[in-house]
Amino acid sequence: MEQEDINNSDIRLIFKDFGYSPYNKSKGEYEDFVSLIKGNWTLNFKLNCKDTSKTYIINKSYKVNNKKVHVKTVTLSPLSVKIKMNGKYNHFISKVTMKDSTVYSGDDFFISNTSSYSTIGMDLFGRSESYASFSKILNPKDIKSITINDEIEVMMP
Repeated sequence: MEQEDINNSDIRLIFKDFGYSPYNKSKGEYEDFVSLIKGNWTLNFKLNCKDTSKTYIINKSYKVNNKKVHVKTVTLSPLSVKIKMNGKYNHFISKVTMKDSTVYSGDDFFISNTSSYSTIGMDLFGRSESYASFSKILNPKDIKSITINDEIEVMMP
């Protein structure tokens, strides 16, 4: 669901040192990296997959703090959600609610920069995209709604 299509590309992942960064609960932060196995590993493969994402046209406006937010589209895949919006309003995907009432939020999302959510830029006209990756595979047909900033609930068709 990235802007650039990398399907059918050769991928190379380079890993250095295997280990972890312990979490210090009392400080609320991660400590320095602890290396368990030192070394370098390279993994090469060809990315060849079928795009199973589906884009839903929402075209619905919401009002938050006297600001208008217009949700244009929601794109769902088994691993992620992307929302295209208009409106000069900082937003992020805060929650995904399933039809069986299961709710995914916070640590249930995974982004490569380790934050729970991400906003992909906003241009001068207020157009922006928000993106979240799921930490597990979800069936897009079972998603009832996407919540933005814990304020706007976008119901899926």
